[in-house]
Amino acid sequence: MSASVWEIMLPAFAECLVLTGLHAYLGLHVLRRKVVFVDLTLAQIAALGTTVGVLFGLSSASPGAYVLSLAFTFAGAALFALTRTRSSRVPQEAIIGLVYAVAAALAILLVAQAPNGAKQVKDIMTGRLLWVGWDTVAVTAAVYGALGVMHFVLRRPFLLISEDPEEAFRRGLRVRLWDFLFYVSFGIAISLSVRTAGVLLVFVFLVVPAIVALSFARTLRGQLFVGWSFGTLTTAAGLALSYAADLSSGPTVVALYGLLLVPVGLFGFVRAAACRRRAFARIGVGLGATVAVALLFFVAGRAMSGTALARAGGERDHEHVGEEHGHAPETAKRASPGAELLARLEQAGFEGQDEVLAAARSLEELDAAFALAEDPALQVALASRLGKLRPVRGAARLLSVLESDAAPFEKEEAASAIEELLGERLGFDPEASPEANAPALARVRAFVERGEATASALAE
Repeated sequence: MSASVWEIMLPAFAECLVLTGLHAYLGLHVLRRKVVFVDLTLAQIAALGTTVGVLFGLSSASPGAYVLSLAFTFAGAALFALTRTRSSRVPQEAIIGLVYAVAAALAILLVAQAPNGAKQVKDIMTGRLLWVGWDTVAVTAAVYGALGVMHFVLRRPFLLISEDPEEAFRRGLRVRLWDFLFYVSFGIAISLSVRTAGVLLVFVFLVVPAIVALSFARTLRGQLFVGWSFGTLTTAAGLALSYAADLSSGPTVVALYGLLLVPVGLFGFVRAAACRRRAFARIGVGLGATVAVALLFFVAGRAMSGTALARAGGERDHEHVGEEHGHAPETAKRASPGAELLARLEQAGFEGQDEVLAAARSLEELDAAFALAEDPALQVALASRLGKLRPVRGAARLLSVLESDAAPFEKEEAASAIEELLGERLGFDPEASPEANAPALARVRAFVERGEATASALAE
């Protein structure tokens, strides 16, 4: 790996190690309490707080968004502590699941009101690991270290309530108060980790190492050792795979954790079986059936995609989308190349924009569309694609977004795209004043000027 790659990957790996260190321990508590989805729910509540911040124009990584995320998480912690009763006909897991559904629904409703909201949701769900800096790692390590010390000092009541709540009640412990303290510490960790790792990876860090630990060790020390070792090795492999295959880092690590649970589960099944030969035979039958079903779906999908009905449906969908946006078929033909590209992007929506941009290879068309676009989010997307074809020209367009009055989260996207082009970090703060960002802007401007001067010299 080049130096610039190490500069990006090492902070991301260090951040994951810090997260795994505390989350593996908290995951053991979660599994003992039989509230598996409490971590996912608190993560979604934290994401809802961040979404509210985005609606107010804050960057998802800004301190203001984090304060809102933390406030929402504290409210969730109080709710879960209050709903914990000694005996109840309604299990607490049902309440936790309901809170998750409501928080997710509210986030969807709110994000629809925010510009470039779909992109913000994607960042919240999958995180932005590759843009983590050492300053973020230091803050996370400090906060997680303090939480770790707190849990070590209070380990006896926390473990007693997790392992035997009835005994805790009999001893006269104020279980709701201890629960609230536990969930508050839990919420602080979740709110901090969601900003970088995203909801999905946070959930995996909490659950999967704990599942593996409980499968291979009996004592708490052994479980922590197994959980930390498994989390470290899997995270390192996932980040390396994401770099080698040019995949999104967070989802790649999540998928690898899920895939590795399969052999872990099979190992546990064989170890617990009375007859291991019969267990291996059942595994063979199961694997064969899985492969057969996968092949069946593949063949059926290929067959259906080639039918005239599927092609006709796709054409009707395309025409319908065009009519919804007020673009008649002949209008696009008469439009300029930049206007036509802009129209296709608007028709495709967020999910289809990447495909439209990947097909755009004309520098003039991208430049013209950038000049016509009024939405800064579209400008960033067009300039990023332009940068993949001509880094200097793309950096120049992204620089204009940084110097505009775009929202902080849009400037954050532009800065991230420039960092990818330059292969180094800018130190640009979307919430700071132009004076504070002057050194970062000067570096981009110097890169553009050097590139333009080189191009002029070659032309002469």
